[in-house]
Amino acid sequence: MRKTLAISFTDICNMHCPWCIADVIQRNRPAIRLWTDVVKERLFEHLHRVPYDMYAVLGGEPTLFPDELLTLLLRIRAEINPQAAFTLFTNGTGMTPHLADALNRFDCGVILSVNFEGPKGLEALLAHGPDVHGPSHAVANLRRVRRLNLRPVFRRKQPFAVEAVVLHAVLGGQVVSCPDYTTMKDWNEGDIAHIVSELSLLERLAPDHRDWHSMTMVASSRCDCSQVQTSFYPDGQLVGGSNGAAGTTPRPGRLYGCVRARDEMGEVLYNRYVSVTQTYKGCPEGEKACPL
Repeated sequence: MRKTLAISFTDICNMHCPWCIADVIQRNRPAIRLWTDVVKERLFEHLHRVPYDMYAVLGGEPTLFPDELLTLLLRIRAEINPQAAFTLFTNGTGMTPHLADALNRFDCGVILSVNFEGPKGLEALLAHGPDVHGPSHAVANLRRVRRLNLRPVFRRKQPFAVEAVVLHAVLGGQVVSCPDYTTMKDWNEGDIAHIVSELSLLERLAPDHRDWHSMTMVASSRCDCSQVQTSFYPDGQLVGGSNGAAGTTPRPGRLYGCVRARDEMGEVLYNRYVSVTQTYKGCPEGEKACPL
């Protein structure tokens, strides 16, 4: 079972998206702009004791502090594991040519939360792009990233096929369409039928879509149940299930992969969702996302 450490060195972000979990993460305390040196050393003391397979950096928006971000990755490689694997979660607004090239040298995967329109639409991405490069360069900067993974969120019964095609055409990279997890308890058969319809439309619009498009909660390689995740926050709190991690209780309101999805949706509807999306990906009919 893979062990992942999610590292946040800032709470602040330059965007405000309705499905963001920042309010949960901050736990009724003021947002921290940047962790202190004391907190940073606390993280590395932990890393010297506990091994991890993957390091994910998120926030807040970590690209607001590019020097801090790259220094963190370099130090982990130098002190902890020269083969350490990295993933960066970002809204993309802070991407620059220098940062993109540096992330490529680290072979860092970049998960970009972006939609065609709405709070995280392309217009918002362009408007928040680094002034020094101008908003017209925001897309070009992101296209420099070698391992770019787009994560558009779609609401209940909201179209996503056309959006996926447009985002892939504009930004390149892999597209992983994400249902709005905050509404899973309200799902019914109509939501499943909508997904089937959108996947059929995607088939007609882009015959090659299986090369670059997928859905969440459908494969053990991406399911949170196949890994133990621990989170380190800018105030120094360590929460999760890895060896030696303090505080093993999940944070209220957080969604932990397919088990939580099954509990929210109900087992019958959840299995319908898995069956539909697995069949779409060419997996054997009825294959489960992961052991429940």
